[in-house]
Formats: sequence, C-alpha cells, structure tokens
Amino acid sequence: MLRLNIEQTYAKLELNITKPFLEIQTTAPQIQLETEAATVEISQPRGELEIDQYPSRASYGYQNFSDRTSRIAEEARQSVLEYIGRTAEEGDRLARIESGENAILAIIEEHAIPEPLEVGITPITPPYINYQVNPPQFNFIPGKVELNLQRGTIDLNLRRGTVEGRIAQYNSVRMWTTGSLDMRV
Repeated sequence: MLRLNIEQTYAKLELNITKPFLEIQTTAPQIQLETEAATVEISQPRGELEIDQYPSRASYGYQNFSDRTSRIAEEARQSVLEYIGRTAEEGDRLARIESGENAILAIIEEHAIPEPLEVGITPITPPYINYQVNPPQFNFIPGKVELNLQRGTIDLNLRRGTVEGRIAQYNSVRMWTTGSLDMRV
C-alpha cells in the first residue's frame, strides 16, 4: 500500500522586544517666605507736674522780697494815715475848749488802755497744683512679607520601545510516499 506522508514545518518568528521606558525627573517647587512681624512702639512721656507753694507760704507771711516790701509799704502807709487822722482828731478835741472836757486827760486815758487784741482765723491759701498729662505716642511699623516662588520642573525622557522581528524558521511542506504500489486486481 502506498502511503502519502506530509510533514509540515511552521514558520517561527523570533521577536526581540525592548519595552518602552518613561523616565521622569522632577524638581519640587520651593516657596521661600520671609516675614517680619509688625511692631507697635508705645511710649508714654511723663506728665508735667507744676506745684506753686508761694500762695500758701505767702498766707503764713513767707513772701519774696518784692511782695514783702510792697506789703510793709502798704501797712506803713495805712499806719501813717491812721496816725495823721488820729493826730488831727486829737488836735480838734484840744481846740474845743468850749466843750468843758479835760481833753488832755481823756487822750492820755485812751492811750493808756491798750487796744483789745484781735484774734482771727484766716484760711490758708492752698498751693497751686497743675498736672499736665502728655498723651501716649504710638509708632506703628508695618510688617513685611517677602515671597519668593521657584517653580518646580518636570523633565521627561522617553526611551521608545523597539520590536525587532526575524524569521527563525521558515514554513515548509514536505511530502513523500512510503510503501509499494500493488497493482493487482
């Protein structure tokens, strides 16, 4: 019997594949922030205190030279006027002989008895006190903010993939026969 043998070899494809690669390099963004705080300087100048004790001391009799001189001069003037008035009055009494009064004796008696002592309460003048308040002073220094922004970067490096192919084995068909052919009938 005759046999037909068929052998087939399939084609083989050999592939050399390089995968693609994406390389990413990044630089992070940076924010540089510099701040200076706001400040308020507050100063309180001292107030001004003025005390004048002269009116109080003057009511005790402690006066400066000019005021004392003026006061003594006024008292002396008043005393002189009182003395002139009293002397004129006594002269008029002595001149009135018709009154029948012993004027000399009466004048001597009046001067012999001292005048009653007068005691009085006089308020003491308070000292002059004045306080001048100075307002506080404010000095405002505003704060500062400095912002320095450095943008980030992205560097992309793409290595493309490759596909290389070659036929490692070609396809083929081989046919042959085996056995004999018997032609008998």
